[in-house]
Amino acid sequence: MRIGRVALSLIFVLLISVNLYSSTLVYMELKDILNRSEAVVRGVVREVESRYNEERTKIFTYTLIEVKETINGKTPPVITVQTYGGKVGDINMKVPGMPEFKKGEEVLLFVKKVEDFYHIVGMIQGKYSIQKSESGEEYLINDFRDIAFKKVGVDNKLEDLSPSEISSRIKYSDFIKNIKSLIKPESKPTPTEKTNKGK
Repeated sequence: MRIGRVALSLIFVLLISVNLYSSTLVYMELKDILNRSEAVVRGVVREVESRYNEERTKIFTYTLIEVKETINGKTPPVITVQTYGGKVGDINMKVPGMPEFKKGEEVLLFVKKVEDFYHIVGMIQGKYSIQKSESGEEYLINDFRDIAFKKVGVDNKLEDLSPSEISSRIKYSDFIKNIKSLIKPESKPTPTEKTNKGK
């Protein structure tokens, strides 16, 4: 199944090493996640369902997201996000570094459509939970527990990334400003181009 192969390819590209308690991912800068995404959306999780593939060799989770706001790109009002892993009956397949969803959760997602479903870009790095502080300020929370990161350093060699260099909690308003500062504005035709088109 092509979707399964695409999902596995994504995992093996980003997932460097896995053990029982942790995983190591290649850290992606915001601009890199944004460039690989088709859209950035804010939404609410309406349904979460895990099921086997046709061959019953893998478990995928399908999460229905009601889109409340589109920060960049375009999506339908409701999208289905496919992630690798999940629980079916007594079988629980966990993939370190893969985002998980809860019904009713409010989220910010970096997504890319692959055939019939949307995938999260950057695995767990492309999914944030939205929470409010006591003062009413909205924050984006990313659960990086048990995740170690490496960055591409000199000569394209992977180097350890200090936890202090990674922000797992940021103001929603600040994050949106950062995204919009990286989005290239649509180029407007020059007066000459307008004249030529009118001829």
